[in-house]
Amino acid sequence: MLFYDASVHARQVRCPLLVCVSDKENLMKPEIALRVAREAPLGRAIRYPTDHFEVYHPPFVDRIVADQIAFLTEHLDPE
Repeated sequence: MLFYDASVHARQVRCPLLVCVSDKENLMKPEIALRVAREAPLGRAIRYPTDHFEVYHPPFVDRIVADQIAFLTEHLDPE
């Protein structure tokens, strides 16, 4: 398990930040990812009932990519 805690720097992130959190994560603590989203001024977390590698395969990859596109569309306003 990794021990780097990115939440130490989360308050410095000034752009919108999407954190996709695998609730069954086995390489890091999901609590750290949730804390990053909570502490970043424009952070948002979306949780998925997956482990670290399930996010790259159907059915979750389609849902996650759709959430990421929606987030980028909201914040980049392509219209």
